[in-house]
Parts: sequence; structure tokens; C-alpha cells
Amino acid sequence: KEIRFMEKNKIKRISINEFVKDIDNACDTVMEFANGRELYLSLDIDVVDPAFAPATGYAEPGGLTSRQLIYVLQRMNKMKNLRGVDIVEINEKKDKEHCGVTVKLGAKILSELL
Repeated sequence: KEIRFMEKNKIKRISINEFVKDIDNACDTVMEFANGRELYLSLDIDVVDPAFAPATGYAEPGGLTSRQLIYVLQRMNKMKNLRGVDIVEINEKKDKEHCGVTVKLGAKILSELL
């Protein structure tokens, strides 16, 4: 259902595998699409591998490293067309067991985008 909606509305989907395989090419695709458009970024923290962001509602191995995510965001931010951002699925209660690493990553993400 989601795939059909995306195809019908010409929404470009880039899989996590594409990012992991060739992060520069994936970033280029995002930037090409976003060029000249105002952007709002909604970031679900569970895109990050649980080794780097364990305190989330749906931790799934095989995600981006925190470094990879920050790189992608730095590339996007260079375009100067980001108008808003939200970060979801950080569970600060779960993060107490992990020395606050997920909350710290969320703060780092925001600092990169400001």
C-alpha cells in the first residue's frame, strides 16, 4: 500500500541498504530532489543502529551509524533550505540504562542542524 502511494505521488524512496552501500550517492539523490525546495525533516531515531541509539521504541539492527547520520545531515544542511525538523522515538526512560547515549545523539543532531 505504501509503495503504491509513493509511486503514485512520485515520492522517491531511498532504502537503508542504498545509504549503507553508497552514502555519497544516496546523499546526492536526496540533494538533487531537495534542490530549490523548502524542507521539513522528520527524523525517526530508529534509523540509527541500536549500537549507537539503543533507547528507541523499535530498535532494529542494521541501521546507520551515528557518524553516517550526522554526515547525511551535514550534507543536507549545506543546502540552506531546511525550515524545520523533529526527532521522534527517543525514549529517555530507556536511555538511563545506556548513559544517555540516545538523548546525546539527538542533541548532537539538533546542534548540527542549527
